Order: sequence, then C-alpha cells, then structure tokens
Amino acid sequence: MGFFGLFESSSSSSTSNTTNQTDQRQAADNGGINVASGASLDITATSPEAFDLASNSLDFGEGLAGDALNFGDKAIGSILDFATESLSASRDLVNQATSTSANALEFADGITRSDNSQTLDKFITYGIPAIVVGVAAWRYLK
Repeated sequence: MGFFGLFESSSSSSTSNTTNQTDQRQAADNGGINVASGASLDITATSPEAFDLASNSLDFGEGLAGDALNFGDKAIGSILDFATESLSASRDLVNQATSTSANALEFADGITRSDNSQTLDKFITYGIPAIVVGVAAWRYLK
C-alpha cells in the first residue's frame, strides 16, 4: 500500500480456451427424415398427396397444351380465311378489269367499223355515180 494510493502497482492476467465439438447427429420431428452426408436412403412409400399433385399437374399441362393447340388452330384458320378472301377479291377485280377492257375494245371496234361502213356507204352512194359521170363526161368530151 502506498502513500494515499500513489505508489501502488497491480497486475492481472487471464487465459481463456474455447473448444467447439460437432458431431454428425441430426434431429427431425413430425415424421421428418434426416440423412447424414454419405448415407443412403431408400424411400419405399410415397404420400398420396404427391400422386394427387402429379395428377393435377399433368391435367393442368394437358389443358394448357389443348388451349394452345385450339388457339393456334383458330389463328391459322383465320389467316387462311383472310388469304382465301383476299385471293377471291383479287380474282373478282381482275375479272372486272378484263370485262371492262373487252367492252372498251368492242366499243372502239364498233366505232371504227361504223366509220368505215359509213365511208363505204358514202362511196357507194356518191363516189361510184360520180366516177361513172366523170368517165362518161370524159368519153363524151373526147
């Protein structure tokens, strides 16, 4: 003890060792099964709920595939119907254009033939008599 706590000294030391030990034990409750690494497990029974889940999944997948096929069938059918209607409309337009062109050619041919036949009629009506008169006058004056 020093003088009013002035010349006192103290020292302390402590040592601590921590040791952890683990083992391969596992715990399970409520019917659970635990398997340690490296162990094998053979399951010889399957829960009925698992079969129900698998069956429901297959039914859902089958329904989904059926819906997809129906959608594809309707889409392709609509596309083919549209293409068929478009081709039919195009064919009708081509037929109309061909008919209109044929009518125009017949009309033009009729006009041409009418002009020629009118010219021929005028030639027969006026031209031939004029030629006959002209030839007769020429012979008379000769």
